[in-house]
Amino acid sequence: AQKEDLLAELQKEKNGLWILIGEYPREGFPVDLKDDIRCPEVPTPGVPAALLERRPDVKAAYYRVAAQDKQVARAISDWFPSLRLDLQYGYSKNVSSFGIISGTFWNMALNTVLPIIDAGKRKAELKRQKAALMAALIEYQRSVFRAVHEVDDAIFLNITADKRVKELYRQKDARLSSINLSRKRYEKGLIDIINLLQEKSQFLDVSMDLVKAKTDVCLARIDLVKALGGSWNNMDGKKDE
Repeated sequence: AQKEDLLAELQKEKNGLWILIGEYPREGFPVDLKDDIRCPEVPTPGVPAALLERRPDVKAAYYRVAAQDKQVARAISDWFPSLRLDLQYGYSKNVSSFGIISGTFWNMALNTVLPIIDAGKRKAELKRQKAALMAALIEYQRSVFRAVHEVDDAIFLNITADKRVKELYRQKDARLSSINLSRKRYEKGLIDIINLLQEKSQFLDVSMDLVKAKTDVCLARIDLVKALGGSWNNMDGKKDE
């Protein structure tokens, strides 16, 4: 029964892969399973924080600021490349490291609201412009906060998944050594076949857990790519103009 369930799940996943690449499902896989699919390593020590500007939510919030005041938007663009996201620690590290949620940058950004004062404009219009720019800045701040928070979550998942794979490799090696020892004891008549089969069964269990753990690593990498707004291979972090 377990075999039939696994085959049904396998067929479902195969169909999903074909649809994912925009083709009608057919026999076989859309990728060569003979190749060892490896997930990319998380870069060390980190990546430019400017990569976050590729995210649709951050980009949209940025353009809303630019629509209100190009000087403030330019200050944001000049500031981001000087920051880096640390991908090795996880929760809270990034937020505390460069004051992305509060601190000198936001004080500077809000202070640039003042130069829009124009003596020739009506006071009501001036207040409206200030309020609109403040609202755009606050929304941009929130979008950056969400982005950093999602990156931290993804980092934590990646760290946990990588540790799990390393531990299962250790367990697999230990089980393999145990099988070899049990086989020698069986050949000498010190244990019966049941003991040897139990060792092999435990080895298969660990092997299956390892496959799942390696899948979890790839899924964690995908979450990190989504949180960053794209692959970290584009390390310059440039956003579309």
